[in-house]
This record gives sequence, C-alpha cells and structure tokens, in this order.
Amino acid sequence: MAVHEAVYKADDVVFRCTFSGSSADRWLEVPAWMFDQARCLDPTRLTASPFVSMDALWALSDLLRQALKPPLPSSNAPHSGASRSSHDQNRGEAHDQAKR
Repeated sequence: MAVHEAVYKADDVVFRCTFSGSSADRWLEVPAWMFDQARCLDPTRLTASPFVSMDALWALSDLLRQALKPPLPSSNAPHSGASRSSHDQNRGEAHDQAKR
C-alpha cells in the first residue's frame, strides 16, 4: 500500500492511500492508527497472507442480518388510523349532544 498524504480530520488523522501496483485513480482513506505497530495487540497473529475464519464470517453475517432488519413499530405509536378517527367521531358526538 502506498501512502500519498496525511489528512487531519476532526479527531484523528487518516492516510490517503492506493494499493501498490494498482492503476486505480481512487484513493482510500485509512485511519493512521492502523499503520501503528505499537497499537497492534497481538503481533504474532500478523501474517503475510490474510485469513478469516468461517466462524468470524458467520458472526459478521448474523450481525449484518440483524442490522438490516426493519425496525419494529413503537408501542407508543397508534396501530392504525382507525383509532384516531373513531376518537374524533366520539368527541364530535359528545359535542353535538352538549349543544342540544
């Protein structure tokens, strides 16, 4: 990966990078801490070839599935428009009877 410049953002620094040997004109912004070997908790896990376990991929898949589910309706929200209109009708009838 080739780092072209450091950019100071609100609370962090990012490096604008391209993959070595890539002909792409698009730069990637990578947090600077990801290049800091001192922040790597377990350097024995670093390898020349990336590896992801199936368990980690399944966990990610489950997390994404949960995150993409539509939200459940709030218990405070009315369940349908019918309840509001019937409430208005009842109020109107009581108002009409008071006029008589």
